[in-house]
Amino acid sequence: MRRYHLFRVFVFLLLVPGLFAGCQNSQQRELEQLQSEVMRIHDRTMEKMGYMYELESNLQKLIAQKKNNASGERWEEAIQKLQEAQASMMQWMHKYVPPKEGTPYAEQMTYLLGEKQKIMRVEQLTTEAIRLGESLTEIP
Repeated sequence: MRRYHLFRVFVFLLLVPGLFAGCQNSQQRELEQLQSEVMRIHDRTMEKMGYMYELESNLQKLIAQKKNNASGERWEEAIQKLQEAQASMMQWMHKYVPPKEGTPYAEQMTYLLGEKQKIMRVEQLTTEAIRLGESLTEIP
């Protein structure tokens, strides 16, 4: 009976590190997935920056061509929105720092979830600015 008890203790001691490592691996995968999601949103939004500069340039040309047009205010508003969206992306990129290895899981999750919300807001601003700019230009 004593041997059986020792065997159970031995098996338990072998399994505990494996269970702990499995939990750590699961948490690490969660963090990696969340960080990948944040970067996918960033990349998807960043791809639109060149197009936003093109829209802004076209709106500037419209303003220069038709100085006393009632649409001028809307064009200026659209330019402002495009610039704000571009600035918000640059600001986010400047401030974003991937969590350092060894930072507690909860801190990393909190940071990444906050950054996901921020970059989603940048994406929303970008989409809205593009829609407005497109509605005021001939760009499809």
